[in-house]
Amino acid sequence: MKCSQVIVSESPSDEIVFSTEYDGFYTLCTVAVSKNENFNYYYKDNKLFHYDKEIGLQDLINVRPEISGAKIKYTDYFLTCRLKNCYLKVCDEILENNDGNLGKCANFKLDKNLWYKKDLIQIAINTIEYLVEKGDFETAQVVLSRVVGCNGLCNNNDNGCGCNK
Repeated sequence: MKCSQVIVSESPSDEIVFSTEYDGFYTLCTVAVSKNENFNYYYKDNKLFHYDKEIGLQDLINVRPEISGAKIKYTDYFLTCRLKNCYLKVCDEILENNDGNLGKCANFKLDKNLWYKKDLIQIAINTIEYLVEKGDFETAQVVLSRVVGCNGLCNNNDNGCGCNK
Protein backbone atom coordinates (compact mmCIF):
# COMPACT_ATOMS: atom_id res chain seq x y z
CA MET A 1 0.00 0.00 0.00
CA LYS A 2 1.34 3.44 -0.90
CA CYS A 3 1.43 6.12 1.76
CA SER A 4 0.61 9.75 0.97
CA GLN A 5 1.89 10.83 4.39
CA VAL A 6 4.01 8.98 6.95
CA ILE A 7 4.26 9.62 10.67
CA VAL A 8 6.81 7.74 12.76
CA SER A 9 6.38 7.58 16.51
CA GLU A 10 7.09 5.34 19.47
CA SER A 11 3.45 4.33 19.85
CA PRO A 12 0.32 4.61 17.73
CA SER A 13 -1.83 7.59 18.62
CA ASP A 14 -5.52 8.22 18.17
CA GLU A 15 -4.96 11.91 17.42
CA ILE A 16 -2.87 12.46 14.33
CA VAL A 17 -2.01 15.88 12.94
CA PHE A 18 -0.55 16.19 9.49
CA SER A 19 -0.44 18.95 6.93
CA THR A 20 -1.34 18.77 3.29
CA GLU A 21 -1.03 21.13 0.40
CA TYR A 22 -4.33 20.17 -1.22
CA ASP A 23 -7.71 18.70 -0.36
CA GLY A 24 -8.41 15.17 -1.50
CA PHE A 25 -7.66 11.53 -0.76
CA TYR A 26 -4.70 10.58 1.42
CA THR A 27 -3.46 7.34 2.95
CA LEU A 28 -1.69 8.06 6.19
CA CYS A 29 0.82 5.48 7.42
CA THR A 30 1.49 5.58 11.13
CA VAL A 31 4.61 3.62 11.98
CA ALA A 32 5.15 2.78 15.64
CA VAL A 33 8.70 1.62 16.39
CA SER A 34 10.59 1.35 19.66
CA LYS A 35 12.96 4.05 20.90
CA ASN A 36 14.84 1.40 22.85
CA GLU A 37 18.29 0.92 21.27
CA ASN A 38 18.39 -2.68 22.56
CA PHE A 39 15.98 -3.66 19.80
CA ASN A 40 17.20 -4.54 16.28
CA TYR A 41 15.04 -1.77 14.81
CA TYR A 42 14.58 1.49 16.67
CA TYR A 43 13.78 5.19 16.29
CA LYS A 44 16.12 7.92 17.56
CA ASP A 45 16.52 11.63 16.75
CA ASN A 46 13.83 11.43 14.04
CA LYS A 47 15.76 8.65 12.27
CA LEU A 48 15.24 4.91 11.90
CA PHE A 49 18.01 2.45 12.66
CA HIS A 50 18.67 -1.26 12.14
CA TYR A 51 21.27 -2.03 14.78
CA ASP A 52 23.51 1.04 14.40
CA LYS A 53 22.91 1.63 10.69
CA GLU A 54 20.45 4.33 9.65
CA ILE A 55 17.75 2.99 7.34
CA GLY A 56 14.93 4.47 5.30
CA LEU A 57 11.28 4.10 6.17
CA GLN A 58 10.64 1.87 3.15
CA ASP A 59 13.37 -0.49 4.43
CA LEU A 60 11.44 -0.82 7.69
CA ILE A 61 8.06 -1.26 5.96
CA ASN A 62 9.51 -4.03 3.75
CA VAL A 63 10.60 -6.07 6.82
CA ARG A 64 8.00 -8.40 8.30
CA PRO A 65 6.51 -6.80 11.44
CA GLU A 66 7.32 -9.82 13.59
CA ILE A 67 11.01 -9.24 12.79
CA SER A 68 11.13 -5.43 12.95
CA GLY A 69 8.73 -5.08 15.86
CA ALA A 70 7.16 -2.13 14.05
CA LYS A 71 3.43 -1.63 13.99
CA ILE A 72 2.19 -0.03 10.76
CA LYS A 73 -1.32 1.36 10.54
CA TYR A 74 -2.81 2.54 7.24
CA THR A 75 -5.67 5.05 7.47
CA ASP A 76 -7.52 6.59 4.55
CA TYR A 77 -8.62 10.23 4.75
CA PHE A 78 -10.50 12.45 2.36
CA LEU A 79 -9.87 16.07 3.32
CA THR A 80 -12.13 18.95 2.29
CA CYS A 81 -10.75 21.60 4.60
CA ARG A 82 -9.93 24.11 1.88
CA LEU A 83 -13.23 23.54 0.08
CA LYS A 84 -15.15 24.22 3.29
CA ASN A 85 -12.99 27.27 3.91
CA CYS A 86 -13.88 28.49 0.40
CA TYR A 87 -17.58 28.00 1.20
CA LEU A 88 -17.22 30.09 4.37
CA LYS A 89 -15.44 32.85 2.45
CA VAL A 90 -18.31 33.00 -0.06
CA CYS A 91 -20.84 33.12 2.80
CA ASP A 92 -18.85 35.93 4.43
CA GLU A 93 -18.87 37.81 1.14
CA ILE A 94 -22.66 37.48 0.91
CA LEU A 95 -22.99 38.81 4.47
CA GLU A 96 -20.59 41.68 3.81
CA ASN A 97 -22.57 42.70 0.71
CA ASN A 98 -25.62 42.96 2.95
CA ASP A 99 -23.91 44.56 5.94
CA GLY A 100 -24.52 41.33 7.85
CA ASN A 101 -28.26 41.97 7.82
CA LEU A 102 -30.37 39.31 6.09
CA GLY A 103 -33.59 39.75 8.07
CA LYS A 104 -37.05 40.33 6.57
CA CYS A 105 -36.82 44.10 6.92
CA ALA A 106 -33.31 44.41 5.50
CA ASN A 107 -32.49 46.28 2.33
CA PHE A 108 -31.42 43.01 0.73
CA LYS A 109 -28.86 43.01 -2.10
CA LEU A 110 -29.01 39.86 -4.13
CA ASP A 111 -25.85 38.92 -6.02
CA LYS A 112 -27.21 35.91 -7.90
CA ASN A 113 -23.74 34.79 -9.04
CA LEU A 114 -22.45 34.74 -5.48
CA TRP A 115 -25.48 32.81 -4.19
CA TYR A 116 -25.21 30.40 -7.12
CA LYS A 117 -21.53 29.84 -6.32
CA LYS A 118 -22.36 29.23 -2.64
CA ASP A 119 -25.05 26.72 -3.57
CA LEU A 120 -22.76 24.84 -5.98
CA ILE A 121 -20.00 24.59 -3.39
CA GLN A 122 -22.49 23.28 -0.81
CA ILE A 123 -23.76 20.71 -3.32
CA ALA A 124 -20.15 19.63 -3.96
CA ILE A 125 -19.43 19.30 -0.22
CA ASN A 126 -22.57 17.20 0.33
CA THR A 127 -21.83 15.02 -2.70
CA ILE A 128 -18.22 14.44 -1.63
CA GLU A 129 -19.27 13.55 1.92
CA TYR A 130 -21.82 11.06 0.56
CA LEU A 131 -19.30 9.46 -1.81
CA VAL A 132 -16.65 9.20 0.90
CA GLU A 133 -19.18 7.59 3.22
CA LYS A 134 -19.82 4.99 0.50
CA GLY A 135 -16.05 4.50 0.06
CA ASP A 136 -16.04 5.89 -3.49
CA PHE A 137 -12.92 8.01 -3.10
CA GLU A 138 -12.19 8.11 -6.83
CA THR A 139 -15.48 9.78 -7.75
CA ALA A 140 -15.20 12.09 -4.73
CA GLN A 141 -11.79 13.17 -6.03
CA VAL A 142 -13.32 13.91 -9.47
CA VAL A 143 -16.05 16.07 -7.89
CA LEU A 144 -13.46 17.90 -5.80
CA SER A 145 -11.20 18.59 -8.78
CA ARG A 146 -14.12 20.07 -10.73
CA VAL A 147 -14.82 22.54 -7.94
CA VAL A 148 -11.29 23.50 -6.90
CA GLY A 149 -9.33 22.90 -10.10
CA CYS A 150 -8.25 25.50 -12.63
CA ASN A 151 -11.17 27.83 -13.35
CA GLY A 152 -13.10 26.09 -10.57
CA LEU A 153 -15.22 27.81 -7.96
CA CYS A 154 -12.46 27.79 -5.34
CA ASN A 155 -9.26 27.98 -7.38
CA ASN A 156 -7.92 30.96 -5.39
CA ASN A 157 -8.20 29.26 -2.02
CA ASP A 158 -4.70 27.90 -1.45
CA ASN A 159 -4.19 29.06 2.14
CA GLY A 160 -3.98 26.48 4.89
CA CYS A 161 -6.88 26.38 7.28
CA GLY A 162 -5.53 24.28 10.15
CA CYS A 163 -8.19 21.59 10.18
CA ASN A 164 -6.24 18.64 8.77
CA LYS A 165 -6.68 16.56 11.93
